[in-house]
Amino acid sequence: MLDSAAAALKEAGNYMIQSDQFSHDDIIGVLTKCLSLTDSITDPRTLGELYLSVGVSYCWLRCFEEAVQCFQQALGPAAQWPPLLAKVLHNLGAALNSVGQFTPAVGYHRQAAGLYGSLGCRGDQARCFSNLAFACSQLGDEEEAAESFIHALQGFRDTEDHLAQAQVCESLAECYLKQRKQQKAVQLYKQALSALSHCQDGSGRVGDRLVERLTATLQQSLSIGLQRPRPRGPRPARPHPHSSPVEQCVRKSDITQSPRRAANQQQDEQRGKEPGAEATGRQEAAEHCGSAEGRDTEVPEYMAPAPYSSYQSDQLQHSELWSDRENPHTDR
Repeated sequence: MLDSAAAALKEAGNYMIQSDQFSHDDIIGVLTKCLSLTDSITDPRTLGELYLSVGVSYCWLRCFEEAVQCFQQALGPAAQWPPLLAKVLHNLGAALNSVGQFTPAVGYHRQAAGLYGSLGCRGDQARCFSNLAFACSQLGDEEEAAESFIHALQGFRDTEDHLAQAQVCESLAECYLKQRKQQKAVQLYKQALSALSHCQDGSGRVGDRLVERLTATLQQSLSIGLQRPRPRGPRPARPHPHSSPVEQCVRKSDITQSPRRAANQQQDEQRGKEPGAEATGRQEAAEHCGSAEGRDTEVPEYMAPAPYSSYQSDQLQHSELWSDRENPHTDR
């Protein structure tokens, strides 16, 4: 009896979220009452499914701390059912990303990706790799982030999920920008636009953003190319305007200097020194570094995500990738 009541409350919570006709507090009240009945549920699989469903509902409400608790409670009951466990690990990692606990999240992303791989669920595996890449990027490991984004991109290509391909290409481009790899970023923005061309619904604003970032990256790449010092070959010596014919073999820098400064530098050369050269080199290096660090890469800071679904086209850029299907036993 209580099992049925808990299941009914779980379904009621799902309906209330989807209907948009109930207040936040009303939904929280239903979910809290549902969790109060979990002690009466003896079947592990049913209990794991209940915790998973309520946890995803909390994610929709952006109550990520409560969602983390639900997913952690689901780990034990779901342990004997790999498809269910994969979804619990998947959502637990994504919820931990949302609360900024990236270090423990990395482990759950990897476990979920491994389980999905063994089950042949390429789309869900790709979402886990994408979440893993985001966590690694937040921890400062841009190389592993890029590698994980590449795995995610291949998975979405295998499943022909063009919208997700566009999202991952854009994220990977931002990752390359952090590594000062403008050319690779340009290629990824172009691939994102190509993938987006296969999408029809809700892709207009995403496409506009991609075009803007591609344009900005191309301008940055051109600007950096122009600022990069060009190699200079040897030039024939020219006579100093104030020197006698016998003093025409002077250094190039003497051309813009006074006779007294030229004479002083000649004395310094006799002592094996080149005054000002080291300072000039430091200044050029500083200018080059300043242009790299000061450029506007417009790398977005990821916001706390809403649960992922295939039809949320406009929110993909700042979303985590969730597993929110109601049937936790889906095997595809």
